[in-house]
Amino acid sequence: MNEPLYTSQILDKVDAFIGSLSEAERGKLTDDRTALEAGDFNSLHIKTLTGKIKELIEGRYRLVFFVESGTVYYIHIFVKKSNKTPPKDIQYAKKLYKLITHT
Repeated sequence: MNEPLYTSQILDKVDAFIGSLSEAERGKLTDDRTALEAGDFNSLHIKTLTGKIKELIEGRYRLVFFVESGTVYYIHIFVKKSNKTPPKDIQYAKKLYKLITHT
């Protein structure tokens, strides 16, 4: 595994959600987070939601994150149920982005 290029911050709510998943699902998300923190963006399925806010796609789960000043912030996770990301999830991510970055 590559050495991390980025530090990470994961919100408690996101950590609790991941902790509630099966061992296999947790393992996949942990592997994806490790790759992301190592800067391996090309091997992952990542979609831009808006601006710097992106979602990491792992099966039916969407882990919302952004990178700022050398840190990956994991701010939201949800189960994808439709083709489009629900507007409420995007608005929630935007709100957290502004709170964290003070922009």
